[in-house]
Amino acid sequence: MLLTSSYPAPEPPILQLRDLAVGYGKPILTLGEGAVRARAGSTIALLGRNGCGKTTLLRTIAGLIPPLRGCVAIQGDSIAALPPRDKARLVAFAPTRHTPDGNVRVEELVMISRFPHQGWFRSIDAHDRDVVNEALRLTQTAQFAQRPIATLSDGERQRVWLAMALAQETPILLLDEPSAFLDFPSKGNLVVLLKELSRVTQRLIIYSTHDLQSALWYSDRLWVLHGAALYDSIPEEAVRSGVLNDVFGTESSVFDPACFTFTPRPPGGDDAPGFFIDAPAGDPDAICARRVLLRAGWREVPRESSGAAAIRKGVGEAVWHLPNGRCVDSLEGLSLWAEGRR
Repeated sequence: MLLTSSYPAPEPPILQLRDLAVGYGKPILTLGEGAVRARAGSTIALLGRNGCGKTTLLRTIAGLIPPLRGCVAIQGDSIAALPPRDKARLVAFAPTRHTPDGNVRVEELVMISRFPHQGWFRSIDAHDRDVVNEALRLTQTAQFAQRPIATLSDGERQRVWLAMALAQETPILLLDEPSAFLDFPSKGNLVVLLKELSRVTQRLIIYSTHDLQSALWYSDRLWVLHGAALYDSIPEEAVRSGVLNDVFGTESSVFDPACFTFTPRPPGGDDAPGFFIDAPAGDPDAICARRVLLRAGWREVPRESSGAAAIRKGVGEAVWHLPNGRCVDSLEGLSLWAEGRR
C-alpha cells in the first residue's frame, strides 16, 4: 500500500548556508559540507556564548563581510555576488547599537530605510509613506512617530529599529541582540512581536539573543553555535539533544529538560543530600517545593533511592510532611528546614 502524507509540501527555503565558513582571517564557525536552510514566515533564535561568532554570522548572511568559504544563498542567489543596493533589497540588518542624531524624528528615521528602493532620481512618494506608516503600525510605534528618537525609552527605541528593518521591505530581517538593554517584560514582548511579524508579513526573522527562556517559548527554530559548529533544530529537539547544557551549562548550573530552564547544581555533587517530592502530579506547590530544595543545594533522586528524603504533601493539604514525622506549613518553613539539613 502506498502511504501519502497529509501535510502540504514544504515551501522552498528562502535562505541557504552552503558549506559555509565565517570569520575574520581564520574561521570561527564552520558549517560543514551540508546546507542549513530557513523558510519564510519563521523566526529563528541564534544562541551561543559571548564571542562565539553570532554577530559575525549575521553580518556574513547580510553580505556585509564575505564568507571565508562557501555561499550564502538568498532566493537562490549568492549574496556576496550582488551589488550593495540589491543586497539591501534582500536583507535588512539591525545591529545591537544604533547611533543616530538624537534630534531626528522617528518617522524620518524609519523613512531612511526606503533608500534602497529610491535610486538617484526618485524622491519619497506615496508608496514610501504607506510602507513607513505600516511599519510604524505593526511595531506599535506610530504614536510617537513625530518625537525625537532621543526622547524614547530603550524598549521604544528597539521597536523603532524593528520598524526601520520592516520598512526596508526585505524578505529577511537580521537582528543582533534586539532585546539587549531591555527589562524582563519588554524582552518577552519584543520576542512575541517578532513571532507575530514573521507570520503576518511572511518574512524570515533571525535574531541573536541571550534570553534563552523567550527563545525556547516563541522561536520556531534555534540555531545554537557549539564550538565551531551550528546546531539547527526546533526548540524541543534542542532540549532533548543536550546541546543547550553542553553550550551553557556550568559548574554551578545544569539545564533541566523537565522545566526548560537551568537549575543549580548541588555544591556537594553526588554527596549532596537527595530528595524526592511525593505530591499530586502538576501540583503548583510541589513545583515550588522542588525549586526550594534545589536552591538549597539538594539533589533530586528517584524515589527508590536509598536514604532519600521523602517530601510529602497530601491532596488538599497545605502541610509538608518531612522525614522523622516533622511537618511545616509553608514553603518558607520548608526552605528553613532544607537549609538547616544540608
